[in-house]
Amino acid sequence: MGNQGVLDSCFFLARGSSSVHTSPDLGPRTSSYKVDSKPSYFINNAEVMTPDIMASNGIIHMVNRVLYTPYITSPFMEFLQKQGNLGISKELWYLLIQEPKYAPYPAQPIYSTIFVVSDSGWTSIPAAQMTRLKENVTLLASILSYHYFPNQLIYREWLSVKPKLNVYAGFPSKPQSASSVQPSELNPAQFYKSDDGSILISSGNTEAKLEDKSFIIQKAIIHIINKPLAFIYETREDILNRINPNLLSLCRSDKTCNSLLTSSSDITIFSPNTAAMQNLNKLSLADKAVYLKYLFLSMKLYLNEMTSGRLLSIDTLEGAIRFRTMDQTTFVEGRLPKQGYVASRIIGANQLATNGIVHLIDGIPGLPYETVQQYVARIPNLNLYYNTGYIQSMTVGEPYTFLVPTNQAMTNMDNDSSVGKKLLDVKLRREFVFRRNTYPLDLIIQDLDTQKVYSVATANYAFTREEIRLDVKGTNSDKEGLFTYQGQESRITSLSGPYQFTNGLLYVVDKILYSKSDLEATLCTVSACV
Repeated sequence: MGNQGVLDSCFFLARGSSSVHTSPDLGPRTSSYKVDSKPSYFINNAEVMTPDIMASNGIIHMVNRVLYTPYITSPFMEFLQKQGNLGISKELWYLLIQEPKYAPYPAQPIYSTIFVVSDSGWTSIPAAQMTRLKENVTLLASILSYHYFPNQLIYREWLSVKPKLNVYAGFPSKPQSASSVQPSELNPAQFYKSDDGSILISSGNTEAKLEDKSFIIQKAIIHIINKPLAFIYETREDILNRINPNLLSLCRSDKTCNSLLTSSSDITIFSPNTAAMQNLNKLSLADKAVYLKYLFLSMKLYLNEMTSGRLLSIDTLEGAIRFRTMDQTTFVEGRLPKQGYVASRIIGANQLATNGIVHLIDGIPGLPYETVQQYVARIPNLNLYYNTGYIQSMTVGEPYTFLVPTNQAMTNMDNDSSVGKKLLDVKLRREFVFRRNTYPLDLIIQDLDTQKVYSVATANYAFTREEIRLDVKGTNSDKEGLFTYQGQESRITSLSGPYQFTNGLLYVVDKILYSKSDLEATLCTVSACV
């Protein structure tokens, strides 16, 4: 067979960092990150499964795939010509190389990775915008530069070891020299695997999904993607009119919202899905105006800027909006004055407009839509508490503020065989303890005074006049509350709550307040019990 179709160089991926490193002659040599003490190595796109098998006349490395590359001798433009679904990309790259200064890039003088848009990806673009792209070589070069990753060979298989790689896109000023390619003259991008297993490239503040197969060609790796990168042509009004005309109409009918929408500044829009819009539509005009302030923000906010430490004010309310990331999902959490937070999940991020950015969400920040019981029932980490049936019984006298223990907190109490387990095993005693961790009032730590010590009536108050001590310290955006009962302590923080529901508030806690005296305590001491 000879060596046709086989790359003549090897690349290694070890566990240690998340960047693709370039070399002056062949593009990336290594990409590594630390998971455990055992490194992983790749030869091109093949992972070394058993390294360093010594033979009398050499060394053998066992890999997990055949290093067969039938397109290894195909130049980039010739490869595009041979593919049946890349005709529009071929046309656009051909238009680009008519301008001499752009001709070296597709000629591949150095090793590179190129993301090529499928025909179906291009045909999703309006015809007028495609005409504009074809007639403006400067615009075309700008767009295609975000698809071109010079001096980097980026294999999709590497993501099995490191799910996110930092890479760089752009047309370098000296395309003939690999040693002259510097990240500082390129645009940062990310190559990563999503939670659903899809492989994506994020470049030019946009992202695209890779199709199932990639190709190794002459001096390059080709990934086929489902839509173009960095081609932004819609206004924020265009995007809303396409995905949520109802929200666009509501904003235009509100004086404050319409003023922001028609301003010349970039703005951020959180566009609720259909179910959430139904909840918004049920409100009065005055209430709609309140929540529109949480959906239209006077700034341009990308997903990666929605960090847990970032707090946004609405009118005079500090921390009215905050962000939380769990299991690689970002939530927008909003609260109204004297209320707790209501979270909305971002289900579609970074739809860029020429004058802003739109994110799709599955709720209305600050607008409660479910009960405490419904929420606790669907959170796996709270199911031990839910399975006791206590919270389902607490409907008379609503609203309540619940300190809901995690599964670990419940397990810790159950493991306390001398006290905790005995209390949990007896329904009356168990519910007596749980009522100590339930309060018949709206307990919002953000609104409590750090200069005071509070005596908080528990849900046992009607039976035993029980109150417990609450000390609050910290600042408005970072407060901590410490409940104390017979030497036991339980903490709540403004960073983790409270969460608002249609029938109360909730904090998740890792400690249940109980004591040995609960084993013999009289469960009702008021005259009505006699």
